[in-house]
Amino acid sequence: MSKTPFLLSLAAIVLLLLTSIGKGEENEIDWLDVASGAVVINVTSQYDLGRNSAVATLSGNTVLAWYTKDYEVGPQSITIELGQVIRLEKIVLDSRASTQAQAVRNFELWTSDVSSDGPFEKIVEAEAKAADRNEYLLETAIPARWLRFDFQNNWGDARYISVTEFEGYGEQVGNLVQEQSLSGKFKSNYDLMRLEQDGQDVKGCYDWQHGTLNGDTDGRTFRFQWREEPPQFGSAIMAIADGGDRFNGFFYENGQMQGVWQGQRIEDGTEPNCQIEGNTIETTLSKTKRAILYGIQFDHNSDRLKNSAMPTLQALQSALSANPQWSIVIEGHTDWDGSDDYNLDLSNRRAASVKAWLVSHGIEADRLNTVGFGESRPVSDNATSQGRALNRRVEVALGG
Repeated sequence: MSKTPFLLSLAAIVLLLLTSIGKGEENEIDWLDVASGAVVINVTSQYDLGRNSAVATLSGNTVLAWYTKDYEVGPQSITIELGQVIRLEKIVLDSRASTQAQAVRNFELWTSDVSSDGPFEKIVEAEAKAADRNEYLLETAIPARWLRFDFQNNWGDARYISVTEFEGYGEQVGNLVQEQSLSGKFKSNYDLMRLEQDGQDVKGCYDWQHGTLNGDTDGRTFRFQWREEPPQFGSAIMAIADGGDRFNGFFYENGQMQGVWQGQRIEDGTEPNCQIEGNTIETTLSKTKRAILYGIQFDHNSDRLKNSAMPTLQALQSALSANPQWSIVIEGHTDWDGSDDYNLDLSNRRAASVKAWLVSHGIEADRLNTVGFGESRPVSDNATSQGRALNRRVEVALGG
């Protein structure tokens, strides 16, 4: 395949490839991904705050895409904060969801490992192939925490510049930047939100269709179940920026990605109308007969409950104690990593561990049934890292 001509930005950094091959190798981590903690912290133009926003470039798929506002095809930029410093070795700019004319043509990539304000160093200057997956290997790995993509133009459309997806691969330097508190008020594209964090557990509410949520955070990513009225529910995963002042990610329903969800902290006196429920697990079971409990986590490849699971387990135990007429089925679910048989066994053992904990804390064993589904019932796309993160879960359902 012929290479598209490009310019070198630094003598020591040579762009070696420009081609159109598949997604990165299975064991490679895409650091420009929500599940890896990537957050869009600045964009000069975006069509909306949903499926056509800059966050779409972190989706891990070619379904969503960023578009500028109408007729803003002059120089534009997107700045992204990674979850930790990465020694970048490969960058991908994908525009396959764009038309030939709307796709980015000339662009530069600037990076910093100091702060979001820089100083920034230019490491790529190139002409991207239109509506294609453009891959750039760097001869010298570059430490980076903040990436700024500057776009000069497109391939001729007068209305939009568009990018489908960014990818970034390399070696992790140091640890994930965590300890970001989510407690507080946020303005999101699904109305005002109120969040309350206790350890790793997070619960909240939002004004769009009387929404409520409950889930867990490791300080950089946030997984939760959302529920709205009339009864409607699904899953979501977010990445949290330094300081906990903003988040961005994707929500799912019926096993499919439905769109972008993002929010920014409110510092003034604005108040959401909603109030956080006392026990979101109890209310969710009452209204939908099923709850996803992302707060119940286990050691890697084990059925041993983590200490961080205790608040969610205690809330489930409290809900069952307050409703002695309830019996539940405890379901274990995994992603598709590993063999089918291994995942089925692991999910069965994890469901059994939850039952054992509840029995040891006063819930009658005959009210608790368990089943493992392994990887057979995903709530999101196993082909993406954020999808796999949402598929690793415990669910409980009334009945049985």
